[in-house]
Amino acid sequence: MNHAGILILEDEAVIALGLETALRDRGFVNLVVCDTIKGATTEIKKHVPTAAIIDLMAEGSTSSVDVAQRLNQQLCHVLFIADFKEDARDLPDTLRGCPVIEKPFRDDEVIEKLDQIVTEWGAA
Repeated sequence: MNHAGILILEDEAVIALGLETALRDRGFVNLVVCDTIKGATTEIKKHVPTAAIIDLMAEGSTSSVDVAQRLNQQLCHVLFIADFKEDARDLPDTLRGCPVIEKPFRDDEVIEKLDQIVTEWGAA
């Protein structure tokens, strides 16, 4: 069982549900799923997660980058998912080191990267 706090910001319900299910199946128990930037912002005010999976173009805008920057400033590790990796080319310098996984992705791909992140931070 993995108690690391994970925030998922994904506005496509099927993708969000798939990620949540895959993570729970792999033992992640402390998950928060948000389908809006406002919802994610509210959750971050309550509790800063260990790691976050963020759709780079949630709600069709780059406002999710603002959420990622806020999380990064609070020492939360960010993993982006994007329709195209090229969408990440304009990320601010502070987020350029964050991994980007292109849609469509395999659940194992995301979980493997998330496991690496959580292990690096010693939160498993």
